[in-house]
Amino acid sequence: LQACLQLKNVIQRKRECWVHFDHNLREQIKASLISCFSLTHVRSIGLAQVVHVVAEVELHTNSWPQLIPSLLQLAADPNDVGGVAVQTLGYICQSVQPDVLEAHNNQILTVLVHVIRREDTSIERKLLGLSALQSSLTFAALNFARQNERNYLMQVICECTESAHMEIRLASLQCLCTIVSLYYILMEDYLAPAIWPIAMSALASSPCSATTTTSCHDPSLLVLQGLELINSVCDAEVKLVNDGDEGTGWIEPVLPHLLTSVTQAFMEAGPTIPLDWSVGQATQVTLRLLCLATGEAVLHHVLPGILSNLEHSDAMVQSCVLTCTAAVLEGTQQQSLLPLIRAFLDSTPVTIFSQSAKVRYHSSVVVCQLCLHHHTYLHNLNTIPLILDIIHKSLHQALDQNSMEQCCWALRYLVEHLGEKLENMITSEFLPLAETLHQVAINPLIQGSSLEKVSYECLISWLYLCPAECGPHLQTLLPVLIHTIQCLPNQSPALVYTVSALAATISKVPESFLQDQCQLVFSVVCQSLRYKGGGAEEEMVGALARLMERVPHQFLTSPVIQHLISILLEKISPELDSPANLTVACTGFISDVYRISCDLQHTPGLDHSHVTRCLLTLCQMNTCDESVRAVSLGTVSDIILCIECHAAANLLAPTLQVLANIVQHHQTSSSAAGRLSHEGVKAVIETYSTLIQVFHPIDEFREPFAKSDLERLCMFVEGIDSATRAHDDVLSVLCGLIGDIHKYLPEADLDEFSTCLQSILHQGSQSRETKIRRIARWARDQIQTVSSCTVLKKARVETDKNGMEEEEVTASSSFRVSLSCSSSQFITQNIEESFTVNLGSKQKNSGTSSNNFQADVNCNYVEATICIPSAKTQPADTTPFNDVRQLRKLGKRRAVLFEENLDGKKLRDDSDDMEENYFI
Repeated sequence: LQACLQLKNVIQRKRECWVHFDHNLREQIKASLISCFSLTHVRSIGLAQVVHVVAEVELHTNSWPQLIPSLLQLAADPNDVGGVAVQTLGYICQSVQPDVLEAHNNQILTVLVHVIRREDTSIERKLLGLSALQSSLTFAALNFARQNERNYLMQVICECTESAHMEIRLASLQCLCTIVSLYYILMEDYLAPAIWPIAMSALASSPCSATTTTSCHDPSLLVLQGLELINSVCDAEVKLVNDGDEGTGWIEPVLPHLLTSVTQAFMEAGPTIPLDWSVGQATQVTLRLLCLATGEAVLHHVLPGILSNLEHSDAMVQSCVLTCTAAVLEGTQQQSLLPLIRAFLDSTPVTIFSQSAKVRYHSSVVVCQLCLHHHTYLHNLNTIPLILDIIHKSLHQALDQNSMEQCCWALRYLVEHLGEKLENMITSEFLPLAETLHQVAINPLIQGSSLEKVSYECLISWLYLCPAECGPHLQTLLPVLIHTIQCLPNQSPALVYTVSALAATISKVPESFLQDQCQLVFSVVCQSLRYKGGGAEEEMVGALARLMERVPHQFLTSPVIQHLISILLEKISPELDSPANLTVACTGFISDVYRISCDLQHTPGLDHSHVTRCLLTLCQMNTCDESVRAVSLGTVSDIILCIECHAAANLLAPTLQVLANIVQHHQTSSSAAGRLSHEGVKAVIETYSTLIQVFHPIDEFREPFAKSDLERLCMFVEGIDSATRAHDDVLSVLCGLIGDIHKYLPEADLDEFSTCLQSILHQGSQSRETKIRRIARWARDQIQTVSSCTVLKKARVETDKNGMEEEEVTASSSFRVSLSCSSSQFITQNIEESFTVNLGSKQKNSGTSSNNFQADVNCNYVEATICIPSAKTQPADTTPFNDVRQLRKLGKRRAVLFEENLDGKKLRDDSDDMEENYFI
């Protein structure tokens, strides 16, 4: 036994180990496995499973050709060895691809049918044969395409449905379900004479209300399998229509009889509240599928009975009627359902508060179905206030958990589908319903149940829908949520939902109130983030992000901001091995701190070097998730853009080194898994752009970067494959990088890569996205042409210091210089900061007062007149780029914009909103 188990487990978990075994050893093992079928003490302890696992590996490479013939020969044995062989064949047919067994299809079916039809075959072996036959049906398409063979197979299986042994009947019904699902289009000749009678005969068994967990002799199992056979026909019909084909119409002729059988089985079993799968629940599914498959045909048969019995005095009858109502609501056109919906809404105040738990539950199910499938009609009929009142009262009275859960789902569906349309209707109901939902969620009696989960989720979606005029009312809810978070134990699952509800409340309460509560919320969430966890860390970061978004000044000036950043750095520490989503959330939040600080022209009092080094360490980990690396690099970029150039100088070398390592690993990796994804490529390019934008005034950066790093960067850009380059976010940052290089490093020699760079700009200019086209045009504007060649000029405007104060000397402005050439060519150069224009050596011609200019060897005789306005006369607001910090931020935004989803996670995404802010 242990040998079988060990061999099976080794091959199952590490198939490559089996493949690398010596060929002779594998052949010996396979021969031993076949011989073990004759050993009683071996074949009864898992031999079939071991052979199956080995076959999954060997048959795909055609390296065990004798297996199937050997099993077919053994299966013909009437003794126990034949049963184990049949079982093994069933396992193989279930998991091995059909084309692998194509050469043995006919022999397998023949043997299995022979096993099933033999009168002297034991019940156990017939069951094994039916199970194997069901598994083999997937590769029997050619056999079913031939009418004679199809008729024979159907005859064998249908005869088994009349067996006196219930296990045989159940197995044969399962085979019929599989056949209908696979070969429905060939079933027309078998529905009326065989399949429908067999299904209705199974439904006519005497079902009890017991569930499928009882003995296999329970007649309700036959009813369930008969219902499943009808479901298979309905599913196949619906799939046929959804695939674009015309419906067969095979169900409508027998629909009245099917409905009679289904409803009779339903009445005998009785409606149930969902605890375990039962006949009552299965009939609801069958009614729903019949509605989907036949549309209004079902409604014509059941509508009169439903309308006359909605308020029946017998709770059992009323529950059955409500169940039928819920079933037909999903599969029928709304216009035909109007009388039914109106009648139900009239009866709802009575049925949903009935003394019978079953009536209450099934009434709430109908409310849920209405909100899911017919919310538009409820809105047009102006019945939303009625539905909300019913939901609120049902939750407030808390009669039973199952009804309350359905009411929560109903409210969620309304919010999800109607959204802002509800705002004008919920002003009076909003706060009472929010408080009731919270009371339901924190009830200790439902802790750990599905009601706890759905009530919290419903509360969160309800809070996000809060109308503006209801915002002040939430001031009472926020302290309650804060108190709940403080009281919940460590690792409590409820923390996830409570913190999410807090984030929704933060986004809706008035800003003035939030300013007063900012310190309290900040402290409680930070403390919970460090000590409680419970899988809610990501939601806690999202709540803090909401708080910073609403009251950034109070948040960033909080005395515990340094404590918060230290907590976040702990969460992303490699030693902690946090989930990728949490690491992305923490890293993105750090990015938000610096980004909003930049907006407020406030440099956070943090150890920027320590934060940056932690992020760079994270980027270099071999096990680092690609999304984590991308967001980490983006955050490094935000830090460098936020702080002043001189403060970021010590970050330059380590950042360049990390980028060089990432690029080298990408270029030398032989596998796709080791190469950067488009997110990683985008992050690398974006970070290089940031370094160029920030450090270009520093000679210590310009010269070394132009000599070594720039060539590495250009080779990396040149090696980006076309599929990655085609991503809009990658193409946008590539165009921006090219513009940055030409704008800030005009002395760089890019002739070797000019073809690649021009190709990228051409691709960008042809993009369907307006933003990318504009960035590409801006980048081309940075490239200057002289004598039909692309050259880069380094120019400085030297200011005469005579009579000028020091601050006037160091002041700089942006100018456009036009140089007129004798060849009628024109050269333009955007001049920024301080520039020197050197057009040639200047000589004084004796005997004249005019200046002569010696021609540059690279161009014709050039004469230029430059008018430089005084720095004093330049208005401070003539350009949006007079603030260096704002310039850096806009340069960053050119490529990427951070957005926040409802869960508080940070997502990088392109945005067209920044275009007007970026282009000069």
